[in-house]
Amino acid sequence: MPEGTALGAYLDRGVQERPRDYDKGTFSREMFVQIDVAPDVADRFYTFLRKQIGEPYDTTAVLAFVTGRDWREPDSWFCSELQAAALVECGWFAAPLATEFSHITPRDLLLIVSGRVPVSKVAA
Repeated sequence: MPEGTALGAYLDRGVQERPRDYDKGTFSREMFVQIDVAPDVADRFYTFLRKQIGEPYDTTAVLAFVTGRDWREPDSWFCSELQAAALVECGWFAAPLATEFSHITPRDLLLIVSGRVPVSKVAA
């Protein structure tokens, strides 16, 4: 987030905004992608994300590989769904995506984004 915080979907409390280093050392690998956009696109992106704070974690996402839940349903999220939905909402890319409707994995999201962003803007 622009304020230096991290917004994500957490099993214990759903979509939350937390200090950027709240879980330092928890994840073995993080990747950040800088996407340069017009201010109005960035505003729509962050507005959408802020409206999702408090929505529950998408516990059915793991089961979606079997059950077929549509990842765009706005009733609950996990991180890659949330980011993909925000990018669609702000107009950075259009849905539907060439992925199964039941899930969008972090790998799917990285492939979508890296197809439009120079590799030099991807940092581990």
